[in-house]
Amino acid sequence: MKFDFDTHLFALLRDEPFLASFSLRLDKVRDKNIRTCGVRLNKDTLKYEFFYNPDFMNRLTPREATGVMKHEFYHLILGHVTNRFSKDRQENMKMWNIAADLAINSYLQNELPEIACVPGRDKFADVPPFQSAEWYYDFLQQNEDDFKDILDSMDTLDDHGHWGDSGDSDGAAAAQQVADQRLDNDLKDVSQQASKSGGWGSVPNHIRSFALERAKSHEVDWRKTLRYFCVTSKKASRSSSIKRLNRRYPYIHPGQKSSRVANIAVSVDQSGSMTDEQLSQIAAELSKLAEIVDFTVIPFDHEVAEEQVFQWAKGRKMKMERVAYGGTNFDAPTDFVNERDFDGHVVLTDLMASPPKRSKCKRIWINVDSYYKDKRTFGPNNNEKVIHL
Repeated sequence: MKFDFDTHLFALLRDEPFLASFSLRLDKVRDKNIRTCGVRLNKDTLKYEFFYNPDFMNRLTPREATGVMKHEFYHLILGHVTNRFSKDRQENMKMWNIAADLAINSYLQNELPEIACVPGRDKFADVPPFQSAEWYYDFLQQNEDDFKDILDSMDTLDDHGHWGDSGDSDGAAAAQQVADQRLDNDLKDVSQQASKSGGWGSVPNHIRSFALERAKSHEVDWRKTLRYFCVTSKKASRSSSIKRLNRRYPYIHPGQKSSRVANIAVSVDQSGSMTDEQLSQIAAELSKLAEIVDFTVIPFDHEVAEEQVFQWAKGRKMKMERVAYGGTNFDAPTDFVNERDFDGHVVLTDLMASPPKRSKCKRIWINVDSYYKDKRTFGPNNNEKVIHL
């Protein structure tokens, strides 16, 4: 069988609406350097992706290929990839990989190739089904000698070699936070759609509940919100692609592929009400932000200090100095940004001025002062998001 994503997505659209909608939000990457397939964080796109060896997928039956895709999607939905690692599991990744597979494959027992680790089958014939990944991990630890051969081998269904490898740097952590936020937003959208239409397909109740719980709105760390805003405000240069499925009219119109170009404005309030300590804190946070995206820094008080505007390139270490002490006028940076081709506008300020005129691009406010700590919206129509440092 020649594996083709369009064919299998058509089957998913027909039989598994929830998983089909979720699949459309993931990039698919051919990779002959890996043995089978898997899911991983792409640090360049800041998204999770499904990657696969076409030779492996071509050896599967249609039912097995669909089962393998469902298996990978469940890994992402259940948070197995990065956000449920303890230090102990990171040190014994192979055991955690198998435990995560056993938890998922309890629901896919008759849909997977023989290579899969399935409770109640082959070497796991005496292992009970429908337990959590954590339960299976503890079970494997307690019975490590009985499963030593498979723990020492590479003979498992998918490639988990990229799990937990986002790194320890601030930039790597920020990349994972953005990807996790994107994934949660996608889960929220597709879960709400499935709940309204009854389009869950064969997704087990346990996984439905987990998806709905994960997709609930929570108050998030302001740094995650800022990073997510900047990354998702990037301009997309689009072109048609017959290889990418059109989400709205599959198999009728070509899809589109995008190349991303950062074009973010970060206006820094340097008016007299802003303390040197607050500006130092802002500079430190912008340095961290620059590890994942580049942006234009716009110092202002009642006017923009245009000679001091500069581009903070991704990955660069730079300094931001105080250049103004006057009153505050938010129309000044708004005019500066509106007159140029920006796609997102971040304003770091103490909010000590009247709301400005309308922004032509997305705008978000970062409040650095405790005086307005309860304010959640600002702007000309009081409808632009405020997050608090």
